[in-house]
Amino acid sequence: MAWRYECIENQTVDTLVAWLSQKEEMHQYALIDVQRLSVEQIQTIDRHQWDTAVNLYADLEGTSIASMGPRLVQFPREEVPHIVELALASRSVSFLLGQCDFPTLSAHLQAIREVEIPNRTAVLFRYQDIHVTAALFPTLLSAEIGLCLGPLTHWAALDACNRLHVISATGKQRKSGALCFDQKTVETLEDSLFVHAAMLQVNDADSVLLASYTECEAQTLIRERIDTAKSFGLEQREDLALYCVLSLQFPPGFEKEAAFAEAMGYRAKNKPSFGAVLDEVSPDVWSQWDERLKDEAVR
Repeated sequence: MAWRYECIENQTVDTLVAWLSQKEEMHQYALIDVQRLSVEQIQTIDRHQWDTAVNLYADLEGTSIASMGPRLVQFPREEVPHIVELALASRSVSFLLGQCDFPTLSAHLQAIREVEIPNRTAVLFRYQDIHVTAALFPTLLSAEIGLCLGPLTHWAALDACNRLHVISATGKQRKSGALCFDQKTVETLEDSLFVHAAMLQVNDADSVLLASYTECEAQTLIRERIDTAKSFGLEQREDLALYCVLSLQFPPGFEKEAAFAEAMGYRAKNKPSFGAVLDEVSPDVWSQWDERLKDEAVR
């Protein structure tokens, strides 16, 4: 197999520095998702904190995404610990390693910036987003990994749970061409990324609900709640996200209570969704719940 994927668990500053140090014969690049950084951090990078930083969306001038395009930086060996610390602190850095020069790599990344999906639509491939690559890399076929890598030997993305997702070329063969995702890949990616949409809905409902969890803990918790919702027969993403919110707002077993149990059976009521039934619950029922939750909070 010319290309492969592996997942390396339990990454720390020391283990990541060691992993990069084993590949010192290669050019080492950082792909930085600036949307995860502060304005001050972005300005520091653009002022060549490590080396010249190229905005891979710069040619999209006039669009809303141009200024927040991913930055590509080739970093010197002595800066490895600092880049690694940024990666662990912000989850904004992917590591790209290979024998290719900067212009060749920049051109490749711009060439795969859009991918074709089954309806022949070209969509933006947010390869700088570690949520996307951590979900995508394990699903890719060998040839698709080759197309993602292009001239690279390794592409590594660190997820919120300190797992390093790595795609690699195992030989000298390199591959180029248009990147296309089939329907199975699109659906798998959408399913994997849904946890982040559900987390956003939870935070929009009440930012306190997940505040005590690390990002990894929050993702794990919400994935568990999504699976629980599916076990109750909920399927629509709006309903799954709503269940996640409710499961954090109400006590365990809440779904067995009258209003919620009835909503779970929305199909029998010829209603379009779990949420649609809850929308019809009377204000008196919610007032009773408010009082009950207040009483439980002071016990």
